[in-house]
Parts: sequence; structure tokens; C-alpha cells
Amino acid sequence: MVDLINSFCIRDAEATVLDPACGSGSFLVRAYYRKRHLKRNKPHTELLSELFGSDIALYPAHLATLNLAARQIDD
Repeated sequence: MVDLINSFCIRDAEATVLDPACGSGSFLVRAYYRKRHLKRNKPHTELLSELFGSDIALYPAHLATLNLAARQIDD
């Protein structure tokens, strides 16, 4: 379901994504892969700069940050 929603919403590799209730980051991680699929040579740090999430709980927000950072651990 996440990929279906992201495919309707992210149509361009330059899109900025906001998940206002990100939890552990499932939508953001899948949005990362969607954007990478649309433009394969886009650097990891540039992809991360276009993804935003927030959550009322601190721990899940930290998990989302770790989940996104782990997509390319060498950066």
C-alpha cells in the first residue's frame, strides 16, 4: 500500500516529501527508493535533503532517521 500511495504522489525525482506522522519511517524509506528509482545517479545526501518527517513521539522519529541513514551507510 505504501508503494502505491508513493507512486501516485512522487512522480518526479525532484519532488520533496513530507510525512507529518512518520513513525519509524516506512513511507519515507519507500519514498527514498521511489526517488532513487526515478533518478538512479542522484546522491544519497541529496535524496535525504528532499525527505522530511516529524512525529509527536521522539523515539519513532529517531528510528526514522536511522532507517533513512542506513540506506547507504558509507555516506
